[in-house]
Amino acid sequence: LAGAASNVSTAGLIQNMGIPFLTFFEIGKVGLPLCILFLIYFLTIGKKMLTKGDSSDPEYIKKFTRKRNENSKFSPVKATIACVILVAVLVAMAIDSDSFPMYFVAAV
Repeated sequence: LAGAASNVSTAGLIQNMGIPFLTFFEIGKVGLPLCILFLIYFLTIGKKMLTKGDSSDPEYIKKFTRKRNENSKFSPVKATIACVILVAVLVAMAIDSDSFPMYFVAAV
């Protein structure tokens, strides 16, 4: 359940409905075999489907990175807003009160 807000949200809602709570590795029973299957697929068949200009082309990566660096400008306002939201979420997680259930905090 760790690392995905949607999984934590869903687990909280399921628990509130009275259904037994998902364990930490419950999603892994399905997710791990699927992950291995798709990893094999993308390293074999999927890699052959890449065309020039895809992320496998070093020249394309240089051009894209250069273009991205030219277009990205640091915004202090956006950085401040992101920091405030991060601190608020961390405080809500640390408090863990009933008025802010974990699934709500995870959604934020």
